Amino acid sequence: MTGGIHMKQRITSFDTFRAVAAFIIVFLHYPLLNRFTDEAQVLVRIAVPYFFMVSGYFHYSTKELKSKKILKELKKIIGLTIIVNIVYLILRLSVKSYYCIQNRQDLHRLWSRIFSQLARPRYIWFNFGLAGHLWYLRAMIFVVIVFAIMKKFKLEKFVKYSIPLIIIADLCLCKYSKALYGWHYPRRILEPLEKFIGVGYSYFFMGYFYRQFEQTERFEKMKKAITKSPVIPAVMVIAAAVLNVLEAKWLDSHKWNVQPYNYIGTLLLIVVIFMILSCYKTLGSKTGIHIIGQKYSEYIYFYHVLCGKLFAIFLKEKAIYPYYLKVRPFVIYLTVMFVTMFFMWCKRVLKKEMKLQEM
Repeated sequence: MTGGIHMKQRITSFDTFRAVAAFIIVFLHYPLLNRFTDEAQVLVRIAVPYFFMVSGYFHYSTKELKSKKILKELKKIIGLTIIVNIVYLILRLSVKSYYCIQNRQDLHRLWSRIFSQLARPRYIWFNFGLAGHLWYLRAMIFVVIVFAIMKKFKLEKFVKYSIPLIIIADLCLCKYSKALYGWHYPRRILEPLEKFIGVGYSYFFMGYFYRQFEQTERFEKMKKAITKSPVIPAVMVIAAAVLNVLEAKWLDSHKWNVQPYNYIGTLLLIVVIFMILSCYKTLGSKTGIHIIGQKYSEYIYFYHVLCGKLFAIFLKEKAIYPYYLKVRPFVIYLTVMFVTMFFMWCKRVLKKEMKLQEM
Protein backbone atom coordinates (compact mmCIF):
# COMPACT_ATOMS: atom_id res chain seq x y z
CA MET A 1 0.00 0.00 0.00
CA THR A 2 1.22 3.44 -0.93
CA GLY A 3 3.82 1.54 -2.93
CA GLY A 4 6.52 4.16 -3.25
CA ILE A 5 7.41 7.36 -5.05
CA HIS A 6 10.09 5.65 -7.14
CA MET A 7 7.98 2.68 -8.20
CA LYS A 8 8.26 2.33 -11.99
CA GLN A 9 7.23 -1.28 -12.51
CA ARG A 10 5.32 -3.89 -10.60
CA ILE A 11 7.00 -6.92 -9.07
CA THR A 12 4.57 -9.79 -9.46
CA SER A 13 5.70 -11.76 -6.41
CA PHE A 14 5.28 -8.72 -4.16
CA ASP A 15 1.81 -8.02 -5.56
CA THR A 16 0.83 -11.68 -5.16
CA PHE A 17 1.78 -11.61 -1.51
CA ARG A 18 -0.04 -8.28 -1.09
CA ALA A 19 -3.24 -10.19 -1.87
CA VAL A 20 -2.26 -12.87 0.65
CA ALA A 21 -1.31 -10.25 3.26
CA ALA A 22 -4.65 -8.48 2.80
CA PHE A 23 -6.46 -11.76 3.52
CA ILE A 24 -4.20 -12.37 6.51
CA ILE A 25 -5.22 -9.00 7.97
CA VAL A 26 -8.91 -9.86 7.52
CA PHE A 27 -8.22 -13.20 9.23
CA LEU A 28 -6.42 -11.39 12.07
CA HIS A 29 -9.52 -9.34 12.92
CA TYR A 30 -12.15 -11.93 11.93
CA PRO A 31 -10.57 -15.35 12.51
CA LEU A 32 -12.02 -18.77 11.85
CA LEU A 33 -12.74 -20.29 15.25
CA ASN A 34 -11.21 -23.76 15.34
CA ARG A 35 -8.45 -25.72 17.10
CA PHE A 36 -5.72 -23.96 15.08
CA THR A 37 -6.91 -20.39 15.73
CA ASP A 38 -4.18 -19.60 18.29
CA GLU A 39 -1.39 -20.77 15.98
CA ALA A 40 -2.88 -18.88 13.04
CA GLN A 41 -3.16 -15.69 15.10
CA VAL A 42 0.58 -15.88 15.78
CA LEU A 43 1.52 -16.34 12.11
CA VAL A 44 -0.76 -13.66 10.66
CA ARG A 45 1.18 -10.90 12.45
CA ILE A 46 3.51 -10.72 9.44
CA ALA A 47 1.00 -8.84 7.25
CA VAL A 48 1.40 -5.22 8.39
CA PRO A 49 5.23 -5.43 8.62
CA TYR A 50 5.16 -6.79 5.06
CA PHE A 51 3.25 -3.76 3.77
CA PHE A 52 5.77 -1.45 5.43
CA MET A 53 8.70 -3.39 3.96
CA VAL A 54 7.27 -3.23 0.44
CA SER A 55 6.68 0.51 0.78
CA GLY A 56 10.25 1.05 1.98
CA TYR A 57 11.60 -1.18 -0.80
CA PHE A 58 10.00 0.96 -3.51
CA HIS A 59 11.17 4.21 -1.91
CA TYR A 60 14.81 3.27 -2.47
CA SER A 61 16.63 5.31 -5.09
CA THR A 62 20.15 6.59 -5.61
CA LYS A 63 18.77 9.76 -7.20
CA GLU A 64 18.35 13.01 -5.34
CA LEU A 65 14.96 13.34 -3.68
CA LYS A 66 12.50 15.77 -5.25
CA SER A 67 10.38 17.64 -2.73
CA LYS A 68 7.41 17.76 -5.15
CA LYS A 69 7.19 13.95 -5.17
CA ILE A 70 7.31 13.73 -1.38
CA LEU A 71 4.64 16.41 -1.01
CA LYS A 72 2.48 14.63 -3.59
CA GLU A 73 2.81 11.34 -1.70
CA LEU A 74 2.06 12.96 1.67
CA LYS A 75 -0.95 14.72 0.17
CA LYS A 76 -2.23 11.36 -1.11
CA ILE A 77 -1.78 9.59 2.25
CA ILE A 78 -3.29 12.48 4.24
CA GLY A 79 -6.25 12.65 1.84
CA LEU A 80 -6.78 8.90 2.16
CA THR A 81 -6.54 9.17 5.95
CA ILE A 82 -9.26 11.84 6.02
CA ILE A 83 -11.60 9.92 3.69
CA VAL A 84 -11.26 6.59 5.51
CA ASN A 85 -11.74 8.22 8.92
CA ILE A 86 -14.87 10.03 7.73
CA VAL A 87 -16.29 6.69 6.55
CA TYR A 88 -15.66 5.09 9.95
CA LEU A 89 -16.98 8.16 11.77
CA ILE A 90 -20.24 7.94 9.80
CA LEU A 91 -20.44 4.22 10.65
CA ARG A 92 -19.91 4.84 14.37
CA LEU A 93 -22.40 7.71 14.55
CA SER A 94 -25.00 5.74 12.59
CA VAL A 95 -24.73 2.55 14.65
CA LYS A 96 -24.52 4.29 18.03
CA SER A 97 -27.41 6.63 17.15
CA TYR A 98 -29.58 3.69 16.06
CA TYR A 99 -29.11 1.88 19.38
CA CYS A 100 -29.45 5.15 21.29
CA ILE A 101 -32.84 5.89 19.70
CA GLN A 102 -33.98 2.30 20.28
CA ASN A 103 -33.12 2.58 23.99
CA ARG A 104 -34.60 6.11 24.20
CA GLN A 105 -31.33 7.66 25.33
CA ASP A 106 -30.08 11.23 24.87
CA LEU A 107 -28.69 11.47 21.31
CA HIS A 108 -27.00 14.84 21.92
CA ARG A 109 -25.08 13.46 24.90
CA LEU A 110 -23.99 10.44 22.84
CA TRP A 111 -22.61 12.58 20.02
CA SER A 112 -20.85 14.89 22.49
CA ARG A 113 -19.18 11.89 24.14
CA ILE A 114 -18.04 10.45 20.80
CA PHE A 115 -16.51 13.71 19.57
CA SER A 116 -14.85 14.43 22.92
CA GLN A 117 -13.22 10.97 22.79
CA LEU A 118 -11.98 11.59 19.26
CA ALA A 119 -10.47 14.94 20.31
CA ARG A 120 -8.00 13.22 22.64
CA PRO A 121 -4.32 13.31 21.60
CA ARG A 122 -4.19 9.50 21.53
CA TYR A 123 -6.71 9.52 18.69
CA ILE A 124 -5.51 12.65 16.89
CA TRP A 125 -1.91 11.42 16.65
CA PHE A 126 -2.21 7.64 16.69
CA ASN A 127 -5.75 6.87 15.48
CA PHE A 128 -6.70 4.65 18.42
CA GLY A 129 -10.33 5.69 18.29
CA LEU A 130 -12.53 4.97 15.28
CA ALA A 131 -10.84 1.79 14.06
CA GLY A 132 -7.60 0.44 15.48
CA HIS A 133 -6.18 -0.77 12.17
CA LEU A 134 -6.09 2.78 10.74
CA TRP A 135 -2.90 3.54 12.70
CA TYR A 136 -1.10 2.28 9.57
CA LEU A 137 -1.92 5.49 7.67
CA ARG A 138 -0.59 7.81 10.36
CA ALA A 139 2.50 5.63 10.69
CA MET A 140 3.03 5.91 6.91
CA ILE A 141 2.89 9.71 7.15
CA PHE A 142 5.50 9.50 9.93
CA VAL A 143 7.90 7.19 8.06
CA VAL A 144 7.62 9.13 4.78
CA ILE A 145 8.57 12.34 6.64
CA VAL A 146 11.51 10.53 8.28
CA PHE A 147 12.49 9.18 4.84
CA ALA A 148 12.48 12.72 3.40
CA ILE A 149 14.65 13.99 6.28
CA MET A 150 17.04 11.07 5.82
CA LYS A 151 17.45 11.77 2.09
CA LYS A 152 17.70 15.54 2.55
CA PHE A 153 20.46 15.40 5.17
CA LYS A 154 22.10 12.17 3.92
CA LEU A 155 21.45 10.22 7.12
CA GLU A 156 21.32 6.74 5.54
CA LYS A 157 24.08 5.31 7.76
CA PHE A 158 22.47 6.65 10.92
CA VAL A 159 19.08 5.19 9.98
CA LYS A 160 20.60 1.85 8.92
CA TYR A 161 22.38 1.33 12.24
CA SER A 162 19.40 2.58 14.24
CA ILE A 163 17.17 -0.26 12.97
CA PRO A 164 18.69 -3.13 15.05
CA LEU A 165 18.89 -0.86 18.10
CA ILE A 166 15.22 0.08 17.78
CA ILE A 167 14.20 -3.57 17.28
CA ILE A 168 16.13 -4.61 20.41
CA ALA A 169 14.66 -1.72 22.43
CA ASP A 170 11.17 -2.56 21.15
CA LEU A 171 11.55 -6.21 22.16
CA CYS A 172 12.93 -5.35 25.61
CA LEU A 173 10.53 -2.54 26.51
CA CYS A 174 7.33 -3.68 24.79
CA LYS A 175 7.09 -7.27 23.69
CA TYR A 176 9.31 -9.14 26.16
CA SER A 177 9.14 -6.88 29.21
CA LYS A 178 7.22 -9.49 31.23
CA ALA A 179 9.68 -12.23 30.32
CA LEU A 180 12.66 -10.01 31.19
CA TYR A 181 11.38 -7.98 34.14
CA GLY A 182 8.25 -9.78 35.28
CA TRP A 183 5.85 -6.98 34.38
CA HIS A 184 4.52 -5.04 31.39
CA TYR A 185 5.07 -1.37 30.77
CA PRO A 186 1.76 0.55 30.47
CA ARG A 187 0.49 -0.39 27.02
CA ARG A 188 -1.30 2.92 26.48
CA ILE A 189 2.07 4.68 26.64
CA LEU A 190 4.21 2.25 24.66
CA GLU A 191 1.75 0.97 22.05
CA PRO A 192 2.03 4.08 19.81
CA LEU A 193 5.84 3.90 20.00
CA GLU A 194 5.78 0.16 19.35
CA LYS A 195 3.61 0.55 16.26
CA PHE A 196 5.05 3.73 14.76
CA ILE A 197 8.74 3.07 15.48
CA GLY A 198 9.02 -0.63 16.33
CA VAL A 199 6.94 -1.71 13.34
CA GLY A 200 6.51 1.25 10.96
CA TYR A 201 10.00 2.76 11.07
CA SER A 202 11.91 -0.52 11.45
CA TYR A 203 10.22 -2.49 8.66
CA PHE A 204 9.92 0.45 6.25
CA PHE A 205 13.66 1.06 6.37
CA MET A 206 14.45 -2.66 6.38
CA GLY A 207 12.68 -2.76 3.02
CA TYR A 208 14.55 0.35 1.88
CA PHE A 209 17.98 -1.05 2.71
CA TYR A 210 17.06 -4.50 1.40
CA ARG A 211 16.62 -2.89 -2.03
CA GLN A 212 20.12 -1.47 -1.63
CA PHE A 213 21.36 -4.95 -0.68
CA GLU A 214 19.92 -6.31 -3.96
CA GLN A 215 22.55 -4.32 -5.86
CA THR A 216 25.39 -6.35 -4.29
CA GLU A 217 27.17 -9.61 -5.16
CA ARG A 218 26.11 -11.07 -1.81
CA PHE A 219 22.48 -10.87 -2.91
CA GLU A 220 23.29 -12.69 -6.17
CA LYS A 221 24.98 -15.49 -4.22
CA MET A 222 22.02 -15.71 -1.85
CA LYS A 223 19.60 -15.77 -4.80
CA LYS A 224 21.50 -18.64 -6.45
CA ALA A 225 21.40 -20.63 -3.21
CA ILE A 226 17.67 -20.04 -2.62
CA THR A 227 16.57 -20.67 -6.22
CA LYS A 228 18.66 -23.84 -6.60
CA SER A 229 15.61 -25.93 -5.71
CA PRO A 230 11.96 -25.08 -4.84
CA VAL A 231 12.39 -27.26 -1.75
CA ILE A 232 14.79 -24.72 -0.21
CA PRO A 233 12.34 -21.77 0.09
CA ALA A 234 9.58 -24.15 1.24
CA VAL A 235 11.80 -25.50 4.03
CA MET A 236 12.84 -21.95 5.00
CA VAL A 237 9.23 -20.76 5.36
CA ILE A 238 8.09 -23.88 7.23
CA ALA A 239 11.06 -23.72 9.63
CA ALA A 240 10.49 -20.01 10.34
CA ALA A 241 6.74 -20.56 10.85
CA VAL A 242 7.30 -23.50 13.22
CA LEU A 243 9.85 -21.51 15.25
CA ASN A 244 7.41 -18.59 15.42
CA VAL A 245 4.60 -20.78 16.80
CA LEU A 246 6.90 -22.66 19.22
CA GLU A 247 8.26 -19.39 20.56
CA ALA A 248 4.74 -18.07 21.16
CA LYS A 249 3.66 -21.30 22.89
CA TRP A 250 6.77 -21.31 25.09
CA LEU A 251 6.13 -17.72 26.19
CA ASP A 252 2.47 -18.50 26.78
CA SER A 253 3.32 -21.57 28.86
CA HIS A 254 5.27 -19.31 31.24
CA LYS A 255 2.43 -16.74 31.19
CA TRP A 256 4.79 -14.25 29.56
CA ASN A 257 2.04 -13.10 27.24
CA VAL A 258 3.38 -10.74 24.64
CA GLN A 259 1.32 -7.80 23.38
CA PRO A 260 0.64 -7.30 20.54
CA TYR A 261 2.15 -10.68 19.63
CA ASN A 262 4.94 -9.58 17.29
CA TYR A 263 7.59 -12.09 18.31
CA ILE A 264 11.22 -12.51 17.31
CA GLY A 265 9.86 -15.31 15.13
CA THR A 266 7.60 -12.79 13.40
CA LEU A 267 10.66 -10.82 12.35
CA LEU A 268 12.41 -13.98 11.14
CA LEU A 269 9.36 -15.17 9.19
CA ILE A 270 8.73 -11.87 7.41
CA VAL A 271 12.43 -11.53 6.47
CA VAL A 272 12.48 -15.09 5.08
CA ILE A 273 9.30 -14.49 3.05
CA PHE A 274 10.59 -11.17 1.73
CA MET A 275 13.91 -12.74 0.70
CA ILE A 276 12.11 -15.51 -1.20
CA LEU A 277 9.75 -13.07 -2.94
CA SER A 278 12.70 -10.94 -4.03
CA CYS A 279 14.43 -14.01 -5.47
CA TYR A 280 11.29 -15.21 -7.32
CA LYS A 281 10.05 -11.91 -8.73
CA THR A 282 7.64 -13.52 -11.24
CA LEU A 283 6.00 -15.74 -8.62
CA GLY A 284 2.22 -15.78 -9.07
CA SER A 285 2.25 -14.26 -12.55
CA LYS A 286 0.18 -17.13 -13.99
CA THR A 287 -2.41 -17.15 -11.20
CA GLY A 288 -3.86 -13.66 -11.53
CA ILE A 289 -3.69 -13.23 -7.75
CA HIS A 290 -1.16 -10.43 -8.22
CA ILE A 291 -3.93 -8.32 -9.79
CA ILE A 292 -5.87 -8.50 -6.51
CA GLY A 293 -2.77 -7.41 -4.63
CA GLN A 294 -2.06 -4.59 -7.06
CA LYS A 295 -5.57 -3.14 -7.35
CA TYR A 296 -7.58 -4.17 -4.31
CA SER A 297 -5.34 -4.99 -1.31
CA GLU A 298 -5.33 -1.37 -0.12
CA TYR A 299 -9.13 -1.18 -0.08
CA ILE A 300 -9.44 -4.58 1.60
CA TYR A 301 -7.12 -3.41 4.37
CA PHE A 302 -8.93 -0.13 4.98
CA TYR A 303 -12.54 -1.27 4.68
CA HIS A 304 -12.63 -4.87 5.91
CA VAL A 305 -13.50 -3.74 9.46
CA LEU A 306 -16.39 -1.67 8.08
CA CYS A 307 -17.64 -4.71 6.15
CA GLY A 308 -17.22 -7.01 9.16
CA LYS A 309 -19.17 -4.68 11.44
CA LEU A 310 -22.02 -4.33 8.95
CA PHE A 311 -22.26 -8.11 8.53
CA ALA A 312 -22.33 -8.53 12.32
CA ILE A 313 -25.13 -5.95 12.68
CA PHE A 314 -27.36 -7.35 9.94
CA LEU A 315 -26.71 -11.09 10.41
CA LYS A 316 -26.34 -11.51 14.18
CA GLU A 317 -29.99 -12.37 14.86
CA LYS A 318 -30.40 -14.40 11.67
CA ALA A 319 -30.33 -18.18 11.34
CA ILE A 320 -27.47 -17.89 8.84
CA TYR A 321 -25.11 -16.24 11.37
CA PRO A 322 -23.46 -19.45 12.73
CA TYR A 323 -22.70 -20.52 9.15
CA TYR A 324 -21.34 -17.05 8.35
CA LEU A 325 -18.91 -17.31 11.29
CA LYS A 326 -17.40 -20.44 9.74
CA VAL A 327 -16.41 -18.59 6.56
CA ARG A 328 -16.41 -14.91 7.57
CA PRO A 329 -12.83 -13.95 6.60
CA PHE A 330 -13.48 -15.25 3.08
CA VAL A 331 -16.88 -13.53 2.88
CA ILE A 332 -15.49 -10.19 4.09
CA TYR A 333 -12.44 -10.37 1.81
CA LEU A 334 -14.48 -11.17 -1.30
CA THR A 335 -17.22 -8.67 -0.46
CA VAL A 336 -14.81 -5.75 -0.14
CA MET A 337 -13.01 -6.84 -3.30
CA PHE A 338 -16.19 -7.10 -5.40
CA VAL A 339 -17.63 -3.84 -4.03
CA THR A 340 -14.33 -2.14 -4.91
CA MET A 341 -14.47 -3.64 -8.41
CA PHE A 342 -18.01 -2.30 -8.81
CA PHE A 343 -17.04 1.22 -7.71
CA MET A 344 -14.00 1.20 -10.02
CA TRP A 345 -16.23 0.11 -12.90
CA CYS A 346 -18.69 2.92 -12.11
CA LYS A 347 -15.81 5.39 -12.04
CA ARG A 348 -14.61 4.26 -15.47
CA VAL A 349 -18.13 4.51 -16.91
CA LEU A 350 -18.58 8.03 -15.51
CA LYS A 351 -15.24 9.12 -16.98
CA LYS A 352 -16.23 7.80 -20.40
CA GLU A 353 -19.60 9.58 -20.19
CA MET A 354 -17.90 12.85 -19.25
CA LYS A 355 -15.46 12.54 -22.17
CA LEU A 356 -18.31 11.86 -24.58
CA GLN A 357 -20.17 14.93 -23.31
CA GLU A 358 -17.07 17.09 -23.79
CA MET A 359 -16.80 15.91 -27.42
